[in-house]
Order: sequence, then structure tokens, then C-alpha cells
Amino acid sequence: MSSESTADTVPYARFRETIEKLREAEARIANLEGEVKSAGTAAQRAAALEAELTAAKQAAEQTATRFDRWKALTSTGITHPDLASAIEAEYERIQPGEGGKRPDLVELVGAWKSKPDEAPFLLRPHLQALAPAAAPAAPAAPAPAGFAGQRLPAAPVPAADRGAVQQSPSAGASGKLTPEQWKATRAKLMGG
Repeated sequence: MSSESTADTVPYARFRETIEKLREAEARIANLEGEVKSAGTAAQRAAALEAELTAAKQAAEQTATRFDRWKALTSTGITHPDLASAIEAEYERIQPGEGGKRPDLVELVGAWKSKPDEAPFLLRPHLQALAPAAAPAAPAAPAPAGFAGQRLPAAPVPAADRGAVQQSPSAGASGKLTPEQWKATRAKLMGG
């Protein structure tokens, strides 16, 4: 029996060495599990950053496109933001032609300005105001007397605010007044 028990027993030094290796292995496993978790978190963060980068690139491209269009529109004399937005909307509605390209925006707006009747319907009144002034037409022959459709000559429209406020003498002009004029002006301004 003693021979069998010695064969099944492990020396203490070897037992201790095995236990230490087991503890080291468990510590390494725990350490590697932590690294795997942090690597997974880093991979998720990298994916999120890549998505943010893609969105930022798209936003930068859109901003560059909008800036290029703004430059093109202002070069043609269109500066009002609402009119520029309307022109851009109409430009976006144009279907790409051969090769998938649209006409050049500057050329298109120039053509629309020179011939506003060929522009999209909603832009016509605005582009007609921007169209180069035509040479003044020769005066029409006077209509015969008694003609019911005779037009009256157009009278200039007075400014709505003209005469609403009386101008008082400026500070520089008050030095040129005589004492009597100064007293009269002062009384008039003071309400007396």
C-alpha cells in the first residue's frame, strides 16, 4: 500500500509551482478579457468617429457647393437670399442632361436674366426687374379725342413720407441765424 500511495502523490514543490502557474494564467486571462473589452470599445468608438467623419465630409461638400452657388449668383447680380434660394430650387429641378451634368448655373441665370420670359414662371417677375433696361420706346401717337381707352399720362407718385416731419435747422445753420430768427425758431421748437 505504501508503494501505491507514493506513486499517486505529488511533491509539494511541484504542486506549488502548478498552483502559481494556474494563478498566473487566470490573471493573464482576466487581463486579456479586459483588453478585449477595451478593444471592442475602441472599435465601436472608431466606427462612431468614422461615421462622424463621413457626415462632416458630406456637410463640407454641401457647404462648398452652396458657397460656389452663392458666388455664382452674386457674380450675376443676385444678392437677395430669397431670390437666390428660389433660383437654386429651380436649378435643382432641372434634370441632368447627357453625361449626368446640369447646365452651368452662371450661364443659366445669365440666359434667364437676358430673356426673363424663358425663365421658370415663378422667377420671371424677379428676373424682369433685373433684366437690362431696354432703350426707351418712341412715344406713341396720341389717341383720337373721345377714344374710350385713352390712357392718361402717368403722374409721378409722391413719396409717402415727404412732408411728414418738418425739418428743423441743423446745428451748423443755427449759428447763421439772427437773434430774432433764433428766438422764433426756439419758440417754435419749444411749442410756445
